[in-house]
Amino acid sequence: MTAHTIYISNTTTGCSDFVKETTSTTGCTNYILRLNPNTKAYGPFDITVITDSNIVNYTGVTEEELIMGYKIPLNCP
Repeated sequence: MTAHTIYISNTTTGCSDFVKETTSTTGCTNYILRLNPNTKAYGPFDITVITDSNIVNYTGVTEEELIMGYKIPLNCP
């Protein structure tokens, strides 16, 4: 089982909000991040996924991508 810590930060000028999520997986899976359609957070957003041996960054993720559901592969080659 692999533990993952996922940080989502709003990179809009003047915004310092972020969300931290933790999850564990066995095998390859897609973790889907979704933003509430009624949000006032416009982004863009940066997403950082940290595991024991790896850090993956996704930058410039849009509000629309997060509302539709942004797929993050976990434990996938």
